[in-house]
Amino acid sequence: MQGYLVTGDTVIPLALEKGPRLPDGRPVRLEEGVLHLGSLRHPVLHAIDGDTLWVHLDGRIHALAWHDPVDFHEAAASSSGDNIVAAPMPGLVVRLIAADGTAVEKDDALLVIESMKLETTLRAPAAGTLSLHVAAGQGFERGAPLATIAPKD
Repeated sequence: MQGYLVTGDTVIPLALEKGPRLPDGRPVRLEEGVLHLGSLRHPVLHAIDGDTLWVHLDGRIHALAWHDPVDFHEAAASSSGDNIVAAPMPGLVVRLIAADGTAVEKDDALLVIESMKLETTLRAPAAGTLSLHVAAGQGFERGAPLATIAPKD
C-alpha cells in the first residue's frame, strides 16, 4: 500500500509492501519504547490514538499519521494557508514564550505545555504573525487550536 507519513511539516512517501521504510530504504519500527530508523535507535515515549502515533523525542512531540495518497493531496490542495498550532494531546499551558500579535519565524518557540507530566515546547510551523488562543494556566483537549500563524504578506 502506498501513502504518506506526515510529521509536522515533513512528508515522507511510504510503501508498506515490505514494512514501513524511509525514502532511502531504511526500515522504521517502534519496539518497547525505542524508535528504530534503520540502524539508529532512539528511546521515545509514545502513545497511539487511532491512526496517529504520538512520539516524544528530543523534547518535542511528533505526530506520525498515515495518509491515503488521494486524501492527502486533496487536503493539501484545499489548505487555507493559515498555520494552526494544535494541541498534540490534552494538557495545560505552562507558559507563553511569544506574545500575541508578534512576528515569528519558522521553528520559533511559542509556548510550553504540560501533558502526562512532560513539558513540551510548541514551535511555529511557519513564519508569520502569531495569534494566541490560550493563556498561561489554561487547560485544553487534544486537537484544540492553541495558536494560529497568519502567513507573511
